[in-house]
Amino acid sequence: MVLVPGGEFTMASDRSMLAGEERPAHRVAVGSFAIGRHEVTFTDYARFATATGRPIPGDQGWGRGDRPVINVSWHDAQAYVEWLSRVTGKRYRLPTEAEWEYAAQPVPRASIGGDTSWLGTGPTASIAAATGMADKAPRSAVSRPIRSVCTIPRAM
Repeated sequence: MVLVPGGEFTMASDRSMLAGEERPAHRVAVGSFAIGRHEVTFTDYARFATATGRPIPGDQGWGRGDRPVINVSWHDAQAYVEWLSRVTGKRYRLPTEAEWEYAAQPVPRASIGGDTSWLGTGPTASIAAATGMADKAPRSAVSRPIRSVCTIPRAM
């Protein structure tokens, strides 16, 4: 987990191709919060699925292991963080939509003081652009193991 300093950002967009709930663009303030340094991997999720009797989601042929888990619902993710909280004795929760979007914003690293290791580790294309990864894989590329994309050591 890493601490993301609070701040303001523009959430949503005025682009006409987005769904109505994604418009209009508006300023949102978020307080400081902690978020996982990396996405939950298939390996992480398999521990939960095995312990709780849930099915392990399909990987669409992309591979498992240290790749980010896919094909889980919000309810599955909520059950995962509740289970993780129970087994670790620490409190985990899903980020709010605003926190998730804020953490994924491309921000100039020089404009933020303190720990900026959380920048560039999220799942969106904007992060790929911010970290220089956008030009290293075509849009049709499959997922990659977390360690092959990010040099920051795993937190879990």
